[in-house]
Amino acid sequence: MFALPCSGGTNRSQDRRNTGFDAAPAKWTYAEVLAHVKTPPTVQLDATDTALNATSLVPPDSYEAQYNVLYSTQREGTVTNSLGMSITILVEHDSV
Repeated sequence: MFALPCSGGTNRSQDRRNTGFDAAPAKWTYAEVLAHVKTPPTVQLDATDTALNATSLVPPDSYEAQYNVLYSTQREGTVTNSLGMSITILVEHDSV
């Protein structure tokens, strides 16, 4: 098993304080963690929570806001790519 940096390699001193190592190996994969969740989460995070040490819910407002941003960004990319291809096809067609 290989070691994964806790902070993505950006804060090794924080990794050392948290784990005692510059890079800590992952204990479980994401799929293994999900398999161990037996009951749905009941604790909802709020703005003052600083530790994520339990399975918890995200407030619906936060989830919806994040979803809308990600959807809009994806949609913008799709439309931009479509328009770019259309312009390329028109330019190629006119030059023939």
